Amino acid sequence: MSFALDVFLRERGNDTGEYRPFRTVRAYLLERARCLDDRDAFNALAAAGGYRNRTKLRRRIAEWSTLGNAKVPQLFLDAIGATAEELADVLRFDIAAFDGALATLSPPTRFTDRLIAAVYRSVELPPGLTEAEAIEFVAHYARSTGRQCNIDFPGVRTIRFREDGAYYDGIAPPNIRPGVN
Repeated sequence: MSFALDVFLRERGNDTGEYRPFRTVRAYLLERARCLDDRDAFNALAAAGGYRNRTKLRRRIAEWSTLGNAKVPQLFLDAIGATAEELADVLRFDIAAFDGALATLSPPTRFTDRLIAAVYRSVELPPGLTEAEAIEFVAHYARSTGRQCNIDFPGVRTIRFREDGAYYDGIAPPNIRPGVN
């Protein structure tokens, strides 16, 4: 693959199997949000949220139901009848799926090299490396190039390397704090 294609069409990290963050919570919110198909319920939410533009509200509902970029307001959760207790119960399934995915991660096959701000490329690791060997390989690469790198298992774990080869192993289990997220 050419350098330009390698940079702009890079793969998004290593294999995490079938795991997707917040899969069960999203399904729960989408199911509960079906009640907003009723015109009266939708209009009540629009009035309570101060939405005059119904199209904008429909886009927001779609974003909130799938845990998009916007924070999910308590007003929406109240409108669809979602309680903090139910969300905590549903979240337990996502935490169990996360723990399973974390326990079954394969050794990394690629890492991401940060060329300059907002420009990254995917670099294949030599085949057959264990996780510890891959970490040492990427740490050496970061030191020798003077660039930041990371080994990414999307939604599960990211190992970030500074320019000096020092690294931080970040694990992000699913978490929802009603009223905050």
